Amino acid sequence: KERTVTAQAGCSLEDMIPTLEKERLALMNMGEATEQTLGGVTATATHGSGGGPAPSLADSFSDQVLSYKIVDLTDNATIHTITREDDEVFDAFMVHLGLLGVVVEVTLQLRSWYHLKWNVRDIGDFSNLQLEKMRRTYEDVFSLTYTYFPSINQVVEIVRDATDNTHESGIESDIRDDFVNNLRQG
Repeated sequence: KERTVTAQAGCSLEDMIPTLEKERLALMNMGEATEQTLGGVTATATHGSGGGPAPSLADSFSDQVLSYKIVDLTDNATIHTITREDDEVFDAFMVHLGLLGVVVEVTLQLRSWYHLKWNVRDIGDFSNLQLEKMRRTYEDVFSLTYTYFPSINQVVEIVRDATDNTHESGIESDIRDDFVNNLRQG
């Protein structure tokens, strides 16, 4: 089964995700906001929730883009398809900011549907952070976040791993999401 999707650039991630879920497919990486359009999120090199070190998985949302269909307004409004084989041009489109043409369609590489298993750990004092350990942890997990609270000099590590196990859904993950949202709000 092919794991790609082609969608119009004006499609919001919020609208796309339920459709992908029905097919048991998922984006390789995405940020927290789902209100963004596909054209917008691919124009800004938006980073996401993780995915691990590239090129094995997506670090930036644009890493999962296979092609862009664009309208070139400088050439009698011609339509072009830019693919990964177009090397430098494609690389420029990964963070084009809307300056290189009007993107009308995007094709993405997908992965099988997954859930995220969360592990939240109190690191303690900021001085307890060790760069090499952080680097090794990042290489081993789907997503890694450190939140620093300067007023109390404390750090919290949030590790997310992709899993097929669905036991992370429901009240446990809701409580965990509330915990993380409270961290973000201070």
